[in-house]
Amino acid sequence: MIKRLGKSLINHFQEKEEKMVDKDTEKVREEARALLENFAKKLEKVDLGKEKEEKDMKESGFREEGEGKEANEDFKKRFLDNAPNVKGGKIVAEKKSW
Repeated sequence: MIKRLGKSLINHFQEKEEKMVDKDTEKVREEARALLENFAKKLEKVDLGKEKEEKDMKESGFREEGEGKEANEDFKKRFLDNAPNVKGGKIVAEKKSW
């Protein structure tokens, strides 16, 4: 009888736990959906200014190069320090490995 009671209690708590997990899962899904919808609405308001660039690229296939600016040496140093492979002040990258 004690074994049966123990099994009954275990089953009872497992069922309660499953219901709680289902409720928590649904709550998380609803929160995630609301966050994504809010983010999407904010993204719609962002002006990326790509229209002119896209138009230029459609005509020639290339974007127009602008005037170069003087390099920020501190940025360049930090950028190259973060690169896994550097040779001669340039990043060495794999070519067509995918």
